[in-house]
Amino acid sequence: SIASTLGIDDARAELLGMKSGNGGRNTHLTGARGNVLEMGVGTGINLPYYYGGRERSLVSRLTCVDISGGMLEEAQKRNKGLRSNIDTSNVDIPFPVEFVQEDITSRSLFVKQDNTFDTIVDTFTFCVLGNEGTMRCLENMKRL
Repeated sequence: SIASTLGIDDARAELLGMKSGNGGRNTHLTGARGNVLEMGVGTGINLPYYYGGRERSLVSRLTCVDISGGMLEEAQKRNKGLRSNIDTSNVDIPFPVEFVQEDITSRSLFVKQDNTFDTIVDTFTFCVLGNEGTMRCLENMKRL
């Protein structure tokens, strides 16, 4: 698990929501609600969690952003598969899902649109952005 790889003991892993071996995704992402923005969606590994899992999803709209067109294509394929196999008792289908190719560190991220988000998600991208990129991404999160 990620927790054991990082040398985090079981008690701390449980507290951080990492005990399940999914990097805390189940604990944190099933709480996403309203108009959701995922920055750095990659291949869409987080997508299943927006559809509610064991509880009813509270997502009303999902916008997925990544700089890589190839990653977005994989995320779109994953989302299509999820939507075709979803238990509709747990989610209002279809909540709209939009995939946007954009740099999450760009100061122009969504400036042309009137976007406000109820939940902003960024999992494991800060480690690849460097200090300056991370700060710009955080500034965008604050603005959005």
